[in-house]
Amino acid sequence: MGDGGLPAPSPAASPAASSAPSAASTQATAAVPSAGSREQSPSQPAALDAAYSPNQRFPSLCVEGWRDLNHSYSLVNQWQLSEFLKLPLRLRHRDLPPFSPNWNRHVHASGLPPEVVEQLMAIPEPEADEPFDAVYRIAFPIDLSVGSDSRLFVFATSEYGVSDGMLVGKSVEAFNASDAVSLITPSSWSRLGFAQAGFLPEKISVIPHAVDPQCFYRVESDLREFYRQLFGFGPDDFVLLSIGALTTNKGIDLLLSAFEALKRKAPSLKLVIKDQSLLYKRSLSDVLREMLLRGGQGLPSEEMLGDIVIISENLDIEALRSLYNSCDAYVSPYRAEGFNLPPLEAAACGLPILVTAGGSTDDYFSAELGLQIDSQYHQWEGLHALDPSLDSLIAGIEQLMASAGAWGGEDGSRLVHQRFNWEVIAQRLLARMALG
Repeated sequence: MGDGGLPAPSPAASPAASSAPSAASTQATAAVPSAGSREQSPSQPAALDAAYSPNQRFPSLCVEGWRDLNHSYSLVNQWQLSEFLKLPLRLRHRDLPPFSPNWNRHVHASGLPPEVVEQLMAIPEPEADEPFDAVYRIAFPIDLSVGSDSRLFVFATSEYGVSDGMLVGKSVEAFNASDAVSLITPSSWSRLGFAQAGFLPEKISVIPHAVDPQCFYRVESDLREFYRQLFGFGPDDFVLLSIGALTTNKGIDLLLSAFEALKRKAPSLKLVIKDQSLLYKRSLSDVLREMLLRGGQGLPSEEMLGDIVIISENLDIEALRSLYNSCDAYVSPYRAEGFNLPPLEAAACGLPILVTAGGSTDDYFSAELGLQIDSQYHQWEGLHALDPSLDSLIAGIEQLMASAGAWGGEDGSRLVHQRFNWEVIAQRLLARMALG
């Protein structure tokens, strides 16, 4: 599992350079931990059976999107569906084509427990002309077209803003003029991107993402040490973690430069990158090559690359939780994100987080969870992004290393579980659709 990006208005990848450092030495072969789990698969509640009874009237919802894919839109859809199944709803799901025809659940599976996936895949397809109180669409490109008399709520994120190719089915002007369709987005940053593109702010609702406390939690110290041993981390190692596609908006180049600067004076520092190369075919080698073509400033040496662990395979929930708990801090010097869920999952597992200030994570960040990276806000041609300070990023990592335990921990995990859990957020989503 992991956080996936969508196409961003950034320059195309630079051509290969034969002198670029090889990332082959960074490939990890660490065993994926497998230990006792406390996650519980939701059982089929009696309310769901009642919801399908023709003699009773329950709110009806048709969700249109992706299931069982290791992409953020699909994962969010599945977490929300899991909560919807616990409620008295007449629920249907219409599968939409994935963004890439090469994405499929056999190669890019979500990582949710098999019994949960089976339950989600068992949600019936809507029948022809079946009426619903609301339709909730969560897929990309952003399709604003209304296909029935039902009220339509479209989930969408804007990272840099709204660029060519993101919208289909209806223009911004037609969207603004229609009472039948509304937008739902997970952060104030994302809402600003849509508003700057001409969407009426009053037609955009911000409903954040969340975590499942039964899946993302802080483990006991002995289990944490067991996990660290399986990943090959020593007792004195300070391990940074970053999860997501290695696209420009994620700021991985900045993280590598900070790692290079700190590694010279902190030999025990390690970096784990869980990428999305199976989805996007973009690897660390691509990032290193582009850094080299820009002059090579901050480029880690071959020796330093040996302390960078790359994980490219899909991870299930248990393995992802063990990865979070094995590391010492989560770092995300992003330039533009629609929400950025992995830092929230990391915080739920007790990790201190270091994230860019001024962006989407402002909606859930609090001082108990960690530190923020200073940034500058930039706009151009209707788009926007942040420029995180490399000096602030380096200083933040140094603070985390010097004051381990000052942020996150049990208090941070509890805060996330209380404020950002899918049960509460799903209720907010249904309330927005007047189904709660």
